Amino acid sequence: MQATATKRIEIHKKLSILPAEKLEQVVDFVEFMLSQSQVKHKKIMRLGGMWKNLGFEKVDDLEGEIRKIRQEASSAILNKKW
Repeated sequence: MQATATKRIEIHKKLSILPAEKLEQVVDFVEFMLSQSQVKHKKIMRLGGMWKNLGFEKVDDLEGEIRKIRQEASSAILNKKW
C-alpha cells in the first residue's frame, strides 16, 4: 500500500512540471490504460437523510444527548477496573 502511495506522489510531482501541451497526451494515455484494465468505479453513496424518520426528530436537544452519552461512556471506560 505504501509503495502505491509513493508512486502516486512521484507521478503527481512529475505531472506538476510537465509542460501544459503534454497534459492532453497524459490524459489520453491514462484513459487508454483504464479502458484496458477491469477497473471498477467506486459507487458513490449518499448518506444525507439516512437518519430521517427514525425518531431522532423527537429529541429536543440531540447534541446535548449525544454529549451526555459520550461523557457516560468515557466515565465507564476510565472507571473500569482492569
